Amino acid sequence: MEVSIQPKRFVVNLNCGKKTYLKLLEEKEQIVALLEKVLKNDYPNVVLTGAGSSAFIGESLVGYFQKEWGVPC
Repeated sequence: MEVSIQPKRFVVNLNCGKKTYLKLLEEKEQIVALLEKVLKNDYPNVVLTGAGSSAFIGESLVGYFQKEWGVPC
């Protein structure tokens, strides 16, 4: 059900998405600085949370992070 209604939500949320994009651009320097600091660690702590399709994306990324950093979850 969730996936089938996402296209409708996407159209409704375009303005919200634009606001989010503009906020990310506004905060870009702080975000990059934080990520650089976190990723300096050999084994950064990464927490992926979500429900539904967000959880699916997080689960999809676990293997990549394990391979990239050479650590189990």
